[in-house]
Amino acid sequence: MSKINTSNREIHAICMGMDLDMGHVVGQNGVTEIVPYEESGEMAMVPWFKVYVGDGVKFRVNAAFVGEVIYE
Repeated sequence: MSKINTSNREIHAICMGMDLDMGHVVGQNGVTEIVPYEESGEMAMVPWFKVYVGDGVKFRVNAAFVGEVIYE
């Protein structure tokens, strides 16, 4: 099983729950990139997403709140 942060596929959007209106989409509202990564949590690594606006990280989203990942 591969981890989301080791995939080579580019992410186009992440949705909170199953609602695209409640998420982040590359190309909308200044979002330039969405990158998965992991942070150390209580006794395990926790998947997160960095949402870039321009060159900087504007949001960090815990993957537990993401219902859908849409790839390019």
